Amino acid sequence: MTRPRSISARQRQPANAALPQATSRPLTAGAAAVLLATAAVLVLLPLATHARPLINAPIVSSTGAITTTHPSDPRALRYLNDVSVGSAFQIKFTCDATDQAFCRNAESALQRAAQRIASVFKFRRTMTVSVAMFLPCETSTPDPQSCDEYSTLGFALPTTRIPVIHKDDGVTYMYPTPLLKQLDLAGVAEGQVPWPEYDILARFNSLRNWWFSTSGTNMNSTQRDLEFVATHELYHGLGFGDDLAMSNQFDQKSPELLPFYNSFAPESQPPPSATVSTMPYNGNVFFRFAEPSIWNRFTYLADRPVLDYYKVLNDTFNAIVQAKSPALQTVNVAGTKSVAYTPASVISALQRNEKAGTIMEALHAYGTTANKLIFKTSAWPAGTTLTSNLVLESSLDPFMDGSSLAHTTITANVTSEFLMVYATAVRSFKTAIDATKAPASGIGPITKDVLLAMGYTSADAQGFTSRKDVADIDPRALRAPGTSSTGDAANSTTKKSAAAAVVTKTPAVSAVVALSAALMAAWI
Repeated sequence: MTRPRSISARQRQPANAALPQATSRPLTAGAAAVLLATAAVLVLLPLATHARPLINAPIVSSTGAITTTHPSDPRALRYLNDVSVGSAFQIKFTCDATDQAFCRNAESALQRAAQRIASVFKFRRTMTVSVAMFLPCETSTPDPQSCDEYSTLGFALPTTRIPVIHKDDGVTYMYPTPLLKQLDLAGVAEGQVPWPEYDILARFNSLRNWWFSTSGTNMNSTQRDLEFVATHELYHGLGFGDDLAMSNQFDQKSPELLPFYNSFAPESQPPPSATVSTMPYNGNVFFRFAEPSIWNRFTYLADRPVLDYYKVLNDTFNAIVQAKSPALQTVNVAGTKSVAYTPASVISALQRNEKAGTIMEALHAYGTTANKLIFKTSAWPAGTTLTSNLVLESSLDPFMDGSSLAHTTITANVTSEFLMVYATAVRSFKTAIDATKAPASGIGPITKDVLLAMGYTSADAQGFTSRKDVADIDPRALRAPGTSSTGDAANSTTKKSAAAAVVTKTPAVSAVVALSAALMAAWI
């Protein structure tokens, strides 16, 4: 869940052009946080009717749609349906719009997006997805000037992460539940993991000018292809770009980045789930730095593991706490005896520490310099046969929350890895696939390798990826054997909400600085 991030429309560019910076806008004032962990705008057409068919395309089934009146706009309707995409996805689809035909077209586009992913990977357990086409500000006629949601395209994110301990380094990594469901770790098959009601949360703006491959028309320059956007966003929901170690910019006036921090008490296990309006990270109180995500096991910044930077900051924070520094201002949080601090006092204390300050500046400097951030599929576990590297987006300056670091480098627009760039040129999915010689699914081979490295299984594999010998779920996050867990996380989140603060969105700004010599000292 990463942080939720809003997706706002971006200027269209030629396929080989560097794309401009854009300012993201929150889905709602209260949901700025929920938009932190997802992706950026994409402009791509879906496959035309004569395009190459998807391999291993799963069967799509539907339980029957229900249409009711919209609760706040009498001119609109609410379309509801449950959709199964093979054994991969169970989708709860909601569509608020003035046209029921639009909702059916949108539903079909989302199904095709899920089919693309299900044709490339196979899944041990079904992932639950909540997808909604929403009316900005709950009306079909929003004011573009006053409605913050008006320019939003959409977003998707994993709602819940479960702590998993790697046996080789003893480090705890946060696994999004869509991934954890596919693994053979002890406690998963035994029903001890408290799964959330929905593994992935996705929202798309009903009032945007969406184009559908079934429309019989060509896409014009003002339209966006929902099938492509949904494929991109669902890929984020699976965990692509789920960075927790360096994507938090606390103050736009300071050229620094730092890890996410927990705004829920340490005893809250498993951590609370993200919702449309709340998120357990980067809120009004600071308990401790969040554990890195499984994504961060593979990310390297300036040829050094991102975890090295993270460790310096985490160790420094713990030392400041143990020293009972008067610089830290405590906050009373109802429902917990754990000590919380004001985020500003923690950041200030870290800035005054020479090593920590240097690291935060380095994260920002490298995070806004092209080709400095790489995902290495060979990083873990020992003996993996994967060898590919994916260059990630670190060229945006100023730093762009929601686009920087969580995507493939923009230069991949002209390669088969175009799916996960933060913005794309105007062209159909088929045109992009044909031009780049990408697979029929639109998922490039290295883009696929990224999820394979994290633990997903290729559709053509003989068995399933195993991680039981190299990792264990943190026992604090498990329920007693035999305890029903499906959907329990939603209830536990409500119970824990007293110990979690509302997330506030922070602006971004950056500057490149020379830090090589200072970094050498920081590693000591």
